[in-house]
Amino acid sequence: MPGFFGLWILLAVLVGVFASQRGRSGPAFFALSLLLSPLVGFAIAALSNPDREKAGLKKCPDCAEWIQQDAVVCHYCGRKSPREVAGIVIEE
Repeated sequence: MPGFFGLWILLAVLVGVFASQRGRSGPAFFALSLLLSPLVGFAIAALSNPDREKAGLKKCPDCAEWIQQDAVVCHYCGRKSPREVAGIVIEE
């Protein structure tokens, strides 16, 4: 029986890591996976929309597609992305 519970906890930890990479609360999904099951926790984490701002993305001001924070040019519309330095937006 200890092997079953160890596997259960390991899978719950992996669900928490997966959820945190998608910008969700890793500890909350870990607890959910412990209480219900790792399969249910993974399904909910996979089906939930990722928090893109926590995942390092921003919206292009021109086409509203999600692009990387450090992107210089939007790969969807080709518009140059404005830079923000010390809270001041600089248009290039």
